[in-house]
Amino acid sequence: MELRRSIISAAVTKSGVDIGPDDVEVLATESREDRMHDVVMADGCSNLATVQKRGLTMLWQHDADHPVARVVRAWRQGDSIRARVKFPPLGTSIQADEARRLVKSGVVDSVSIGFRPLKSEPLRGGGVKFTSWEWLELSFVSVPALPSAIVTAKRGPKAPPRERRAPMREDLELSRIIRQQRLELAALEAQDRAETDALIEQTYAAARRYGIIS
Repeated sequence: MELRRSIISAAVTKSGVDIGPDDVEVLATESREDRMHDVVMADGCSNLATVQKRGLTMLWQHDADHPVARVVRAWRQGDSIRARVKFPPLGTSIQADEARRLVKSGVVDSVSIGFRPLKSEPLRGGGVKFTSWEWLELSFVSVPALPSAIVTAKRGPKAPPRERRAPMREDLELSRIIRQQRLELAALEAQDRAETDALIEQTYAAARRYGIIS
């Protein structure tokens, strides 16, 4: 079985209102000549209805041993095919988490379809026009060939929740020491005020006794 790949650049535009933190939308392919002078006709996808119903595996760099997400929706829009891609929950796999970060941050912003040609015809000047094809997989890739498709919607990576740890024994002991020192300081301040007041009263008493003040 001949497997062909069509690599498409995917530049980021703006966030969609219904795009969740696990999702991105991409333009998977369109009926335009790529840098290899081939054209994959969007209306030639023979199993689009099946993909719409069952979804499709999302790979990393066309590596079948490196699945990172799932195409959960796919639809025709004019001369293009667009797809909603959903990453698995964080922690499902190291590979998927790394792919999510690279895609969400824009480091990797290209996609590529893997397909099996069913019908084709040569193009004048070289290249092949694929008029019927079976969609097998979609991949995030690093090097684009058709710089016209875009990631139409995405949401940036969600900040991880702050971990609330239980107080450690050392923390509790330190808090106890600080409270005790504050109590001792307050007691010393009160004693100083009392001693100062007593000294002032003794001074006034001596001054009255010797007639310095009346």
